[in-house]
Amino acid sequence: MIKPKYILKIILILGLGLIIQLAYYAHVITERNQGISNPTLVLVFSGGESRVPFAIHWSQQHSVPYWLASGLTWNALHHKFQQNGKPGHAIIILEPHAKTTDENARFSVALIKTLPIRSIDLVTSWYHLPRALLLLHYYLWRSNIHVYGLESDSPPRNFFKTGIFWLEMLKLWGSFGRVILSYWGIEKH
Repeated sequence: MIKPKYILKIILILGLGLIIQLAYYAHVITERNQGISNPTLVLVFSGGESRVPFAIHWSQQHSVPYWLASGLTWNALHHKFQQNGKPGHAIIILEPHAKTTDENARFSVALIKTLPIRSIDLVTSWYHLPRALLLLHYYLWRSNIHVYGLESDSPPRNFFKTGIFWLEMLKLWGSFGRVILSYWGIEKH
């Protein structure tokens, strides 16, 4: 049986972890995520309906050299281009294999490291941005590539009262598990 003093320590550590995670998520979500005006790459992760159209329009306005979509098929992307136009004169790169946020980040970084990229504007939904940014920063660690977040939609005023916010808080731990599995070579590369 676990001694009460260890149970208390475990509860305190988990509580501290939750407070740190809440502070990080609140900081990212409430920060004015506007990207930068001259990124080398616009990166969009598949998911919410507003992400790809927002990334296309952002790229059209900022003359981005590279545009990368992760987790989309060519057919899905072609349909979005028909509706919204193409991302300016950017070279379009597709990463179609990602099925999770961890894979979006990991598979995209494998492609990014082959390109002359200095800065990235990451486009995703408000609730997804904290986790996506954290994973992208992790996989780009020591690369000298700067990453900026762009919310494709605005968070609600009381975002912390929404179910999707708390689901994303939970999903972060699943992403950490995938990072560990990938490191050990268990998760596909």
